[in-house]
Amino acid sequence: MYSLMHVTQGVDQLVVSYPLWIGVVLLLAAAAFLVCALFAGKKIRRRWTVSVATVVAVWSGLYFATFNTTITREAGTVYGFLRYDHSIRWQDAVDIYLEQRGGGNWHIVVLDTHRHTFDFDVADLSIDDRDRVMAYMVDQMPDTAFPRAPALMKRQGPIGTRRVGLFADQQI
Repeated sequence: MYSLMHVTQGVDQLVVSYPLWIGVVLLLAAAAFLVCALFAGKKIRRRWTVSVATVVAVWSGLYFATFNTTITREAGTVYGFLRYDHSIRWQDAVDIYLEQRGGGNWHIVVLDTHRHTFDFDVADLSIDDRDRVMAYMVDQMPDTAFPRAPALMKRQGPIGTRRVGLFADQQI
């Protein structure tokens, strides 16, 4: 599986983001739609469809260009244009799990002491990268944060790396 997101690990942080070229391509598409709408004149019968496509391409381009999840020793933060903007301190975390939402979207979810969620979409990560991000987050949290042994959350499958497929196990 080819992963659109990439994970970068520094000395004291882990960063999950999309490559900048995805946002640039979408913003260029928005510019092309805008030029088409302005200079095509009466050739476009339904100008509102081009306007909607332009707005969607601009929002998507800005979202992909700005999406960034940073996990440090103290906290985790996630930002994506008009979709995500939240953070959590690991000392406040009480649980972490991987959740599949409708349509096959996978989210890493962390609950804090007030039952607020810190979650972000990891459907575009490979399973190995998802395991790596979860393990890094578990390592930053206090041992008291887990209702189960954290070693079980980071365990490799008994037959090595899990396969990606229609009937494969997608859980960590």
